[in-house]
Amino acid sequence: MTKQHILWILSVITVMVMACKPKPVNPPEDPQPGSDTTKQDTTKQDTTKHDTIPIIPTIDTVRIDTVTFDSVINLTNDRVVCSYVDWYCDQNKVLGLYKYVTHICFAFAELYVVDSVYQKFDLSGGTSSWNLFKKVVALKQKNPDLKIQLSFSHVVENTDENSQQGGFSAMAKSQEQMSHFAHDCKEFCKKWNLDGIDIDWELPGLSWSNHACDPAVDTENHVKLMKTLRDTLPAGEYLLTYAGYPKDKRKITGGWQFVDNKAVEPYVDWINVMTYDLGSGSHPHSAMYCTAADWDILRTWQAFNAIGFPMNKMVLGIPFYGRVSFDSKPEVYDYYIIQNNLSSGKWTRKYHNLWQVPYVVDKSGSMICSYDDAQSIAYKANWAISKGMRGLMWWSQGGDDGKKTLTQACWNGMKTERQTWQYYIIHLSDSTTITTEPVYIPEQPK
Repeated sequence: MTKQHILWILSVITVMVMACKPKPVNPPEDPQPGSDTTKQDTTKQDTTKHDTIPIIPTIDTVRIDTVTFDSVINLTNDRVVCSYVDWYCDQNKVLGLYKYVTHICFAFAELYVVDSVYQKFDLSGGTSSWNLFKKVVALKQKNPDLKIQLSFSHVVENTDENSQQGGFSAMAKSQEQMSHFAHDCKEFCKKWNLDGIDIDWELPGLSWSNHACDPAVDTENHVKLMKTLRDTLPAGEYLLTYAGYPKDKRKITGGWQFVDNKAVEPYVDWINVMTYDLGSGSHPHSAMYCTAADWDILRTWQAFNAIGFPMNKMVLGIPFYGRVSFDSKPEVYDYYIIQNNLSSGKWTRKYHNLWQVPYVVDKSGSMICSYDDAQSIAYKANWAISKGMRGLMWWSQGGDDGKKTLTQACWNGMKTERQTWQYYIIHLSDSTTITTEPVYIPEQPK
């Protein structure tokens, strides 16, 4: 066989390979506002198809072998699977956690502000919190790639020695104080080998925990605070994130409420979006789609997309608890409590295929709460990936059961994917063997 013949065969093979690359099929559009109903809706998945590879006869071909194989690819590259470990979490629930997360945010540290002047910060919860914090930090010995951040709350828990005298709102009014705080953060990270800071000044311009707020400047000062932290904690050396409300800044009388997400984006690695506590009453508090609820995940994505917020800086929030109403009935049912009541027969699980969340009812049929479980997490993970989001985070580790059911669901949803590949080995009469490049063969709908 001549060199020209081989080159011709290779060109044919190239065409074959290009012809069989997966072609996207436009998935059903996301429901538009106002389209919500209680009817069952089929699960919406992005799907792909492939063309059958044509076997084109070539001169002097002896045979063509088809080789099909499976591989499990790791999607870790830049993905985030983040647990918020609350300071009152059962210490047993962090055992083995390093296997199923890429990041841990230890929650919380709180500011000490006296006469509107920032003094220092400390962990909420005292001695027991410090013991848990040390256990979390020690997880790095099991997984050196694990990233650990310290999360700051606007809430004061150490009421025996601290009081709510301004918090973030007061501190961020002074560049000197913000610089002092940023320096303290960097020193703390160095001392404890932490990877960065997470700021949970969730609602600038709004007070719902008796913390100080100033709508005239809070939203703007939140941006200044994050810039100051970024200047002190350089990108690439330290992580800087924030827990964010699922809405963008909103104009109100006398100023603004919420975070100016577009303005703060250049200074942060990503936002942990609190896509929960969005509904009340009979409407799910963490629904994918429910226009009857106060808000939902679809509208969150639409709001951030509208301002041009990069999707690879969005981490979708998953609640490890159920709730009826944040305002009128703020009781929380941790996932493990829900499971206990389901196991005992006290409650019954139901699933809404449009909301894409489960909910539980009592023996009379009355709804107790909506929540998330492995099924809804799998759907949300697939949806988040399809939108180009960075990953999943959850509040909080203490709500999971002893088997880490929800933790593993988040991990499995974001970390691995089994793929089927196919390539051809072409044997020529002169003993020349040509192997094509592997081609991904998407799974076909059943």
